[in-house]
Amino acid sequence: IRQMMEDISVYRQERERYQQEVQELKHKTKCTLGSLEKMWKEDLSVALEWESKDQVLLVSINSLLEQLKTREHQLMDVSTLLHLQMLDFSKRLGDKAAAKRQNQQKIMTH
Repeated sequence: IRQMMEDISVYRQERERYQQEVQELKHKTKCTLGSLEKMWKEDLSVALEWESKDQVLLVSINSLLEQLKTREHQLMDVSTLLHLQMLDFSKRLGDKAAAKRQNQQKIMTH
């Protein structure tokens, strides 16, 4: 009986120790879960903030791209106009040179 009483006493001590360990584990689990939830919320907040900033940047880049396309078209228009004027000017010079040659030929034939 004495041995049984000692065994019961040892089992009670072990049971108390295990119950304390279970309580500690529950507490640690609860703290870890709370910490993870807090970090998840912070991560989500940062992700949303950067998503918003990325959207602003994307809008700015698209606006700049449209401005560059408009500028490219304007420069192409100017380039085309200059080319046409150079062709016209070249034609006029050619016409004047031809007229001058004809005048010189007329003078020489008379």
